[in-house]
Amino acid sequence: VAAAEAIVAYIRETEPDSTVLLSLAAQQYEQAQQHAKAAEQYLLAHQREEHPERKQEHFRAYLASMAYADKVAEAYRTAEDKVAAWDYLTEGHEYDESLITDDVLEELIAEHRELAPSNPRLMYFAARLLLRNGDYAAGAEHFVKAEAAEGEELQDLIRAGRREAIYRQGSIKDAYEAYETDRE
Repeated sequence: VAAAEAIVAYIRETEPDSTVLLSLAAQQYEQAQQHAKAAEQYLLAHQREEHPERKQEHFRAYLASMAYADKVAEAYRTAEDKVAAWDYLTEGHEYDESLITDDVLEELIAEHRELAPSNPRLMYFAARLLLRNGDYAAGAEHFVKAEAAEGEELQDLIRAGRREAIYRQGSIKDAYEAYETDRE
């Protein structure tokens, strides 16, 4: 701890406007579970950073801190590149490995729908939420729309979701036929 404090003191003395100093302060806030304060520091680091890759790293850290602070929609609205923010925040959600929960995703979908209503990932996630909420017919319809808009990235997940929606509507036979059609 003393060594870390000495490093911070040295950076503060030699480069008081350093993005490294802001990042270190943000990390300290993260360790103290003060995510909103950490997010503020990461955002300042992002705004001051000149190197493109480090600038992006600071913004991603900002998004993560805001997610931990339950302020995802606010973070999304702050983003200069909302598509990149959407992609980062929803990355891995289809495998339950995301920064956000389904409840937060629902709010984020509402925000992102205004910008990119035909985004296949948005349609896929909206369909998954409809299934979660028991609206299987609407979920199946959203999966069909997502499948029509998608290239290859989500095809298997979209088709599996569509089959699940058909099955949950009570038709094992139709779900099996959809599976056989998808295999062709």
